[in-house]
Amino acid sequence: MALLQVEVPAQGNYERKLERTYVSALTSQAVESVDQPENFSLGLSAPDDASTALPSEPMTLAYKQPRQSGNFYQAKGGNTATASDLARLNEAAWKTKMDWPGSFPFFGTKTRAQLSGFVKFDAIHDNNAITTPTAFVTAKIVVDDPTAAEGADGQTHFSVQASRINFETRTPVSDHVLTTHISIDNYADYASSVAKLRLRSAFGRVTNVLLGGDILFGQHFSTVTDLSALPNTLDFEGPSAFYGLRVPMLRWTRKLREDFTFDLAMETPNNHSFINAQSAAEWPDIITALSWQRKKRIELKGSLLYRDLRAAVDDIQQLDPSESGTASANGWGVSLSGRIHMPEPIEQDFWTFWVLKGQGIGSKLNDLPPDAIYDTDTNQLKALPANGFIASYQHWWNTKFYSVASYSVLDIDNTRFQADNAYGQGKYGSFNIVWTPIHNWLLGVEALRGSRENKDGQDAHVTRFQFSTRLTF
Repeated sequence: MALLQVEVPAQGNYERKLERTYVSALTSQAVESVDQPENFSLGLSAPDDASTALPSEPMTLAYKQPRQSGNFYQAKGGNTATASDLARLNEAAWKTKMDWPGSFPFFGTKTRAQLSGFVKFDAIHDNNAITTPTAFVTAKIVVDDPTAAEGADGQTHFSVQASRINFETRTPVSDHVLTTHISIDNYADYASSVAKLRLRSAFGRVTNVLLGGDILFGQHFSTVTDLSALPNTLDFEGPSAFYGLRVPMLRWTRKLREDFTFDLAMETPNNHSFINAQSAAEWPDIITALSWQRKKRIELKGSLLYRDLRAAVDDIQQLDPSESGTASANGWGVSLSGRIHMPEPIEQDFWTFWVLKGQGIGSKLNDLPPDAIYDTDTNQLKALPANGFIASYQHWWNTKFYSVASYSVLDIDNTRFQADNAYGQGKYGSFNIVWTPIHNWLLGVEALRGSRENKDGQDAHVTRFQFSTRLTF
């Protein structure tokens, strides 16, 4: 590793520009105190393939003159370096940041691109009726009078729906990186095992704008989503209480410190789901999140969500034109999630967890219960309370075999005027054994057990066995 120590005065904006331009682009981001309180020291390092663009030997540079007066730097110990040294460092930093594994130059431009994805085959057998044959959605377990067509006598499906293609580009512009990302899979129809193309994600991101943060716009995982806390199941759907939808959004992200990241986002309100009324959203969902990582051993994320739930009720109430044709309610949610690695000698094992509570957030969760119900008697929209948790443990038996056990519960607090067969609770449990015989090839078997309970207490259970194999490129 090549190393360059840089010491500059703490006045003005210069040190912030230095840190933003160079430190964020390199693998080391250490900031150390020095004897003089008005100064600070930055330790910058680049991989060996970028070392030729750095000064020939490690040096500590002290800023001696104003930048408008020649902008030169005097190295401690007598060596002298000019701004050209830092220009070459900048070039090395961009090379390190842009040349990510698997990428290739894009038609002779500064843009680099990457094509990735996988082919996945699933063989699935259910012992009871569920109307999502290749994704284990516990809300879709049939409670009342299951039929043979729904799988009451058992059913088997083969599927390649989870197969995916990703395309990403990164373009350096000044001290920014412009990223575009598109992902496509085959899950346009959950009620079938037939592959139908679906746009999974489509977003752009610009780094180092608006108070030094990044801007993301497009369709991506919700800001609440914590992928590090998602159990590594073979099942495509995942736990019933997982907050995992991909939605159109505008998000600002800023690293507050080396171990803290803050997110602020506006997300589409167009997926609000009501009983007895249609959504007439006026304002987007507002989300804030704070993430913390400790030496890659502990990862935690806390989120707050506010939703303006608004329903059109003109046709339902047959109101006079002078009366309001909408009903509103407040939706909110809080969540805490994370991943915790175990100590030696099983440091590769880890727990994941997720707890959430709120009202009017059902349409954001895997089981997709409704957000609210419109009471025609009182002309009120009532947000439905939701509470859920997920816990999992991943254990590596050796370097090629691992297992994951997971359990999840989602509870909806039903109102008295909901139908008796309204979704009340979903439970999801899984256990798998996965083998990776060679790099990029995975094979595994998984057992899942799920249940749905309705408002009236009636319930049904399904046991699923799944074999999966996946080749990644």
